Amino acid sequence: MNNTSPPTLALLSLGVCQIGVALLLRGPATRWLRRPRVWTVVVAGNLVIMTLYLWHMLPVLVGAVLLYATGLFPQPPVGSPLWWVLRLLWVLVLAVVMVPLVAVLGRVERSPRRPVPPGVPPRAGAWPVAVGVAAAGGVFLLGLKSFHGVGPGGLPVAGLAPYAAGLLLLLVAPWAGRPRSRCSTG
Repeated sequence: MNNTSPPTLALLSLGVCQIGVALLLRGPATRWLRRPRVWTVVVAGNLVIMTLYLWHMLPVLVGAVLLYATGLFPQPPVGSPLWWVLRLLWVLVLAVVMVPLVAVLGRVERSPRRPVPPGVPPRAGAWPVAVGVAAAGGVFLLGLKSFHGVGPGGLPVAGLAPYAAGLLLLLVAPWAGRPRSRCSTG
C-alpha cells in the first residue's frame, strides 16, 4: 500500500497541514517580500521558472548516466547516513548541470515574441514536427526508464538523442520564428 495510490487519509492530512503552514506564514512572507532586494530575486527567478519546469529532468538523466550507470556514485541502502550525505552531493550535481542549462535556455523563454500580422499565414517549417518527435522520444524514454529504473546497466546513450534534438531545436527556433519580409503589392 502507498499513500498516493490509492490516496489515503494520511495524504489528505498532509495537504491540510501544508495549507495551514502556508496560511500561517502568509503575513511574514508578505512583509519579507516587500523588501526591494528580495522582490528582485523573486522576479529574476520567475523569468526562468518555465525553463526550470520544462527542463528539470535533463540534469537527473545526465547525472544518472554519468554517476550511476558508470559506477562512480555508490548506491548505499536507502535511508542510511551515507545515503543522506549522497543526497546532498546529488543535489549539487543537479545544480551544476541545471545552472548552465537555464543560462542557455532561459534566453529562449525571455525572448520577445512578435505577433503575426493579420492576413499573413503562420510560417510552416520542419521544426515543429521535429520538436514533436523529440518530445515523443523523451516521453518514451522516461516511460521505459520508469519500468526498468536507472542504475548499473542503466540509460542507453541513444535514448538521450530526443533531448539533444529538442535542445538544438530550441536554440535554432528563434531564427525559424522570424517574420518574413512581405512584398507590397501596392
